[in-house]
Amino acid sequence: MRHVVALVVVISALAAFVSYHQLPTPLRTAGAELTPLALAIVFPQFHAIPENDELWGVNFTEWTFLKPMPRHVIDEVIYKPHPDLGYYNILDYGHRRFMRVLADRFGIHGFCFYHFWFKDHPVMHRPLELMLKDGEPKKPFVLCWANENWTRAWDGLPNDVILAQDYSDHEGNVKHFYFLLPFFRNKRNIRINKRPVFIWYRIDKEHAEIVAGIMTLWQELARKEGLPGIHFMRFGQPPTNDWAPTDDQGLQGYVQFEPGYSSPWWKVGRQPADAGQWAGFWLFNAPEIWATSEHRRQGQAKEFYRGTVLGWNNAPRRGWTNGNYEGYPRIYRNATADGFGRHVQRVYDLAVQDTSIIAGPENYVFFAAWNEWNEQSILEPNDVTGYDMITTVKRAFKPHTGKTVVHLSHPGGGTEAYMKHLMGLFADYNHTWIQDGNPPSPSRDCALLHIHSAMVLEGPGWRVIDIARAYRARKVPVYVTVHDYQWLFPTQPNPSLEVLQTTEPGIGNMRNASKLFQMANRVIFPERSIYEYYRTQIGSKHWDEEKVVMVPHNDLIIHDDRFYVAPVADNTINVAYVGRFVEFKGAELFLALSKSDVLPAKHNLQFRFHQFGELEPRLREGCTTVEFYDLYDDNEIELILQQQNIHIVTFLSIFPETYSYVTTRILRAGIPVVYLARGALTERLAQVKHAFAVDEPTLASVEAGISRAVEFVMEHQGADTILREQSPNIQPTKWYLNNYPEIAEL
Repeated sequence: MRHVVALVVVISALAAFVSYHQLPTPLRTAGAELTPLALAIVFPQFHAIPENDELWGVNFTEWTFLKPMPRHVIDEVIYKPHPDLGYYNILDYGHRRFMRVLADRFGIHGFCFYHFWFKDHPVMHRPLELMLKDGEPKKPFVLCWANENWTRAWDGLPNDVILAQDYSDHEGNVKHFYFLLPFFRNKRNIRINKRPVFIWYRIDKEHAEIVAGIMTLWQELARKEGLPGIHFMRFGQPPTNDWAPTDDQGLQGYVQFEPGYSSPWWKVGRQPADAGQWAGFWLFNAPEIWATSEHRRQGQAKEFYRGTVLGWNNAPRRGWTNGNYEGYPRIYRNATADGFGRHVQRVYDLAVQDTSIIAGPENYVFFAAWNEWNEQSILEPNDVTGYDMITTVKRAFKPHTGKTVVHLSHPGGGTEAYMKHLMGLFADYNHTWIQDGNPPSPSRDCALLHIHSAMVLEGPGWRVIDIARAYRARKVPVYVTVHDYQWLFPTQPNPSLEVLQTTEPGIGNMRNASKLFQMANRVIFPERSIYEYYRTQIGSKHWDEEKVVMVPHNDLIIHDDRFYVAPVADNTINVAYVGRFVEFKGAELFLALSKSDVLPAKHNLQFRFHQFGELEPRLREGCTTVEFYDLYDDNEIELILQQQNIHIVTFLSIFPETYSYVTTRILRAGIPVVYLARGALTERLAQVKHAFAVDEPTLASVEAGISRAVEFVMEHQGADTILREQSPNIQPTKWYLNNYPEIAEL
């Protein structure tokens, strides 16, 4: 019996020791592969707080630095938020919900939120508290205490300190734990061995002992509150952040925090550029940083979660204004989406094999960052490359759904471009493209039938209606996107305005269009004028407004927040025509304009055509008043027009344009535009200061529009001006992410 009692005492003592000291989590032995999961690091400074208001002025946020930035710093692009985001307030429920939608759609498992605490109180904590209250973003999360000094220079160093870190207040440390307790208890808080994970941003040598004491205190408080303990980790490692506590001090492992982890290794022996346009900048090559991060490993026998950085340009953070800056900006060159995508796939493949250093079975990969806009390290979509960066994560991390979207559409033109954009956006689905043929019968894995177009003929029956009926019978949702007027004018999908005003659609076509729209779950129109025409012709009796949604066809719709006017040299103003040089697009009107003797005589107007598609030989023959250029690239046309010193662009199409990918890209260059006021352009450009409407397709009307544009150019030459924030219009990608391809999915 004495032996039994002694054994019980020993076991009890051992249990108490284990409970108090939290022995390290045993690492996995080599064997089964891990499941890498992407976590995006979130910076919350996108709402006003008293501390920033006092220091920087009322309503200071991250946007305060970013908004006035030019498009380029030297030749590096400065990205700003995509119209789907705008200059958001992170406290807004709708925005935080969209964070969740983006994460779900693009393979982001969860978020790592920066948490700020100074001595005895939190700072910038409202987004976290709102997440607990309303649930959004409804994703797994972990908190990282950004336990640096809060400084004016945003570098955590002991200079210009606004709020200093002070770990010495015992009551403050207890208060801090109880602030965190609701997060630790939340079911979405990421756990390892049933313990909520908590990450330290940095642990410096001089703070090692007191930080270890805080961890011991919090372990005791956690068990007192019914938790099995806390799983402490830390970011590793900025240059001065080199303290590694022993296991019994409670630190379980590391997160490879980039760029702080790899940059110092690649920076050895380097100095800022000392001459030329980059003088004073620290320049790095992003692919080399990425390669370094793939092979840099933590040598100690602790958990080690991989991390990566998208890119880096902290010129906005360094007070950049007109070429001047405070401190040395650091820029990663060549940080393209293609290169980053290859790197992300390698990181994923390496993480699958990290079996010897991860407790598992899940292996987290930390992405810096979700929204560090003033360091230009951003997964959120931007206004230049759109969703390219976050899509690279999707390709590597998001499992395929195994489901199929069937597209019914003719090939070519903007319709095909629009459809392929959706295919790329939803690459985790199979896509079957039926080009006016016989679509397969609805399969069990079919998520959606999307009808874009069909070369229907006027008559009593459209086969597309039978196709839609068959899919609806199998409970497959049906979307119809109305690209133009083809459902009412099958042989003339882009009738001129005169035809629309004088010709009635055939009764059979109106009846069939009504049947198709009634059968669809959604009917998508690109803009209001085409919607109004269909609604008027079909009639309200056969019109279900609840099914109708207005969604522009392209993300790159005109922003009214900036315009660009090239400098005028030698009194010469360059007027450009871009697109297919054909009559119905306004080519003859442009040629007549080039020969005009009415335009302002005091300026030398040069007329240029940038080739897109084949030329109409009869239009080009004998033409001496227009310079023809083969210089065109669909993805670079904005930059090309600016580099070619184009001052005015014309859009003179004689039929109401519903959408145009070429037109949209050109409009984004911010160059003053003269356009025929019909179709979607009228709605898109009505409030734009540098757009000049022409009411009639006559030479006299266009001459008047050009004259007004010339006056604007002379008044604003050399301007690259921010007018106001982006328009809060419905944006297409955001709508599709919320509603496509399965209606009830979200």
